[in-house]
Amino acid sequence: MKTQHKIYQFLILSTLMLLSDSIYSQVGIGTTNPKAKLDVNGTLRIGTTPIGGLASAKDSILVIDGQGIVKRIPAVKVINAVGKTIVKGGMSTTNAILSLNISLNSWQKLRFNNTEFDSNSEFNTSSNIFTAKSSGIYRIDAKITMNQIFIGDIGIAAVKRNLGGQETYIARDYYSNIRVNVLNLIDVGVNPPSRVINGLVRLEKGETLEFRIRSTVSLSVLTDRADTYFNIEQIGFDN
Repeated sequence: MKTQHKIYQFLILSTLMLLSDSIYSQVGIGTTNPKAKLDVNGTLRIGTTPIGGLASAKDSILVIDGQGIVKRIPAVKVINAVGKTIVKGGMSTTNAILSLNISLNSWQKLRFNNTEFDSNSEFNTSSNIFTAKSSGIYRIDAKITMNQIFIGDIGIAAVKRNLGGQETYIARDYYSNIRVNVLNLIDVGVNPPSRVINGLVRLEKGETLEFRIRSTVSLSVLTDRADTYFNIEQIGFDN
């Protein structure tokens, strides 16, 4: 009799478990109306977890969508979704050497009118101005190369303009070119024919950057993208 009673208990318990699994296929914690197999409305604490390798981190990560559902997606999609700024540009012209029409001895906008790539469409090739679409830290660099060594003051600079219109020079490379007479026979230029700038700048959304040039003499520059160019890259994001 005891054995038969235990069998009845087992059958009843098994039946209840099967029924509960079908009835309560969705379990809610902190909610009476679960929307998923396990619906947790509140904080979640996990005491210990196994340490995963770098390969698993590169493969995929867990994210929460707008409805609070946890999903697994490729890690590269999360990185690309941030919309990181990467711009590389230069001068677009059919001439290998371009004479710059600038006012002497004053800072003028450098006419970078071409982009090789612009991930967020932030550089206007008509106005030659970069406008930040997101706040953060940006790395900039630029270079101009003259087709010959001129005698005079020549420089390049990067200028930030904030939302109030105030300008700040972020980086500047400006100095005089000189020549040295060797044995009263020939004048030799002792300065490089190029100017290079690089630096970091914090930009708020809507603030702008532009590159400028200054010279005390008329200039001609090499327009090849290896000789005259600029780069802008976002390396930090504000919350």
